[in-house]
Amino acid sequence: MLHVVEQGECLSSIAARFGFHDWRLLWNDPQNEELKTKRQDPNILFPGDLVFIPLKLLTFVLPTGKRHVIVIKRPSPETLRLRLLDALDVPRDGVRYELVVDGEIRSGQSNADGEIVEKVRPRTVSAQLFLGEGDARREYRVSIGHLDPADTISGAQARLTNLGLDPGPIDGKIGPLTSAALHEFQELMGLESTGELDDKTISALKEQHGR
Repeated sequence: MLHVVEQGECLSSIAARFGFHDWRLLWNDPQNEELKTKRQDPNILFPGDLVFIPLKLLTFVLPTGKRHVIVIKRPSPETLRLRLLDALDVPRDGVRYELVVDGEIRSGQSNADGEIVEKVRPRTVSAQLFLGEGDARREYRVSIGHLDPADTISGAQARLTNLGLDPGPIDGKIGPLTSAALHEFQELMGLESTGELDDKTISALKEQHGR
C-alpha cells in the first residue's frame, strides 16, 4: 500500500504507525527508491510524498504440546538533538534545561557543543523546552518531525527561523519578511543577495542548519 505523508511525519513515525520496529525496513525497500533518491534524508519528508508500506507477514512453525513465547519488538527510540547558540553563533555550554516530552520531565545541561540530546518515541511530535532559571527562565515549543526539505519555501523558512532570522510565519510563501530574511542570510554567507531561494542559498541553509 501507499501512504501519503502528512505534515509532521517522518519515516520513523510512519514506521512506528504501521508496526515496523525499524524505519530502515521502509527506507531500504526497493519500491521506495525514488523517494530515497529525491529526499535523501528519512527525517525530512514533505506533505504529499508517497511511502510504500510493504505487507507484514509473520510465519511461525511451532511444535504442538509445548508453550511458546513470541516477543515482538517495539520501535526503537529516536534521538532528539537540539543545539543552543548565542547571537554570535557560539555554542552555549552548560545551560540548564528541562524538557517535557512524552509525559516525562527530563533535565540536565547542554554539552560543550551547546547540544541537548534526549531519546524520544518515534511518534512524538512536540515537546516543551525550558531554559535558564528564575526570572531568566524561558519556554520554547519544539516541533518534532516538522522540518520540510530545504528546497521548499516552508523548509527554508523553518531553517531561517532556527538560525535566528525572522522570515515571518512558516506558510510556504515568500512575502516581504521571508525575502528580507533571505537577503540577510545571503549577505551573511557572502552570496549574491537576491532574496530568492536559489541553489546556492539552499546548499548554504543545509550546511548552516546541519541538514
